[in-house]
Parts: sequence; structure tokens; C-alpha cells
Amino acid sequence: MEKRSERSKEYNRQYYLKNIEKIKKRKREKFKNLSEEQREKYREYNEECRKKHNNKEPKIKLTEEEKKERKRKYDKLYRQNMTEEQKERSKKSIRRYQQKIRGNRPKRVLLTEEEKIERSKEYKRNYYKNMSKEKKDELKERKREYLR
Repeated sequence: MEKRSERSKEYNRQYYLKNIEKIKKRKREKFKNLSEEQREKYREYNEECRKKHNNKEPKIKLTEEEKKERKRKYDKLYRQNMTEEQKERSKKSIRRYQQKIRGNRPKRVLLTEEEKIERSKEYKRNYYKNMSKEKKDELKERKREYLR
């Protein structure tokens, strides 16, 4: 944002330097047919406008929660005002994005209680199979101490 404003300022400055004679001539022509009173009014009006537009009050800084709340409200209004075609497009893009992230992983399957127990037993078996001998010995000792 700052770079863009700097570029535009630089461009305006270059333009002004390049066309300074034309600009001065235009100003002279503008004031040529005016009386002193009109010129004075014109200058005062310009000064008032400059003061009014250059008096920028500091923006109120919002907390993260307030920012999130504003965004939620905006999104809610945006979704309410969407046409059916726009809703379909957004759903499609969301689906594509989810498939891209998920890849070839299967969707999550809801398991019954028995299947959950069976799966956890299987995980435990694999865990104990891949455990080192020292770890297994430590576990056996803990079990013995616990049973005493």
C-alpha cells in the first residue's frame, strides 16, 4: 500500500515539474476575469476545504474479537444477499478445496462401539509389536509393581 502511494506521489511530482508552465497558465486564466473580492473568496474556500480534508482523525483500533465479530456480521450479510448461482459457485469451490486438502483419503466413517473397541485393540497390538525390548521390560515391571 505504501509503495503504491509513494509511486503515485512521485508520479504527481514528476507531472507537476514537467507541466509547471501549463499549470501556472491555467491558474492565471482562472483568476483573470475575477475581481479581488472573488479571488479572496475563492482562496478562503480552498483553504477551508484543505483544512477540512487534511484533518484526518486517528482511526479507532479494534481488538481481535471486535474485528472477528465485524467480519462475522459482514459475512452473514454477504451470504444472505448472495444469489443462488453465487451460492452454488461457492459450494463448488469449497468442495474442490476440501478434496484438494483431503486428497485420496477416504471420508471419515462412523464406527459402532464394538468396532471402536476392536480398532483400539488393534492399535495397541501394533504399538506393543513395534516397542523396543527395554520399553517392554519397563512396562512389565510397572505392571508387577501395580499388581502388588
